[in-house]
Amino acid sequence: MLQDFIDNLNARFALKDMGELHHFLGIEVRRGKNISRSKGEKMADPSLYRSAIGGLQYLAHTRPDITFDVNKMSQFLQTPSDVHWKAVKRIFRYLKGTIEHGLWIQRSYKMSIIGFADADWASCPDDRRSTVGYCVYLGDTLVAWSSKKQHVVARSKLAGRETNSETTVREIKVEFSLAVCMQLNDRIKKNKR
Repeated sequence: MLQDFIDNLNARFALKDMGELHHFLGIEVRRGKNISRSKGEKMADPSLYRSAIGGLQYLAHTRPDITFDVNKMSQFLQTPSDVHWKAVKRIFRYLKGTIEHGLWIQRSYKMSIIGFADADWASCPDDRRSTVGYCVYLGDTLVAWSSKKQHVVARSKLAGRETNSETTVREIKVEFSLAVCMQLNDRIKKNKR
């Protein structure tokens, strides 16, 4: 089916197979390996792994760029393996190289609320559940984000995205309510002066 689609495109346009994607719009692209429970040798002492994941979960509150990876690695807390530990050390190496990155909260006079959502249908090789995520901006500042595995197996990619979109809209409603309260609070303060 995919090959038929490619052949159809090639009949209309001049296509050239460039092989695997390495760079896109100046950004280096690496394909991650699918990590599952069954890969690798079990760690003799999983307490170090659990402690590292706990610290990373705390750090993810100000580093949304690691939220997905930390979430993925926290799925193996019960029986971590050497493969999982290597992936956690990779997150730490990434953090060391991007120490100046973080969540910057700044005052913005734009009170627009914008949300983005996406879902990766049946991405977990162990239970086929989808990973979903969203982020919400208030003005130019990221104020809410989430990346997690859905509780049930989605019957289709569309069903997974619908559920995630509902969650995103709910979060936007919360952020909108907070924005309205902040505006009212500012007006009350101005009137008291």
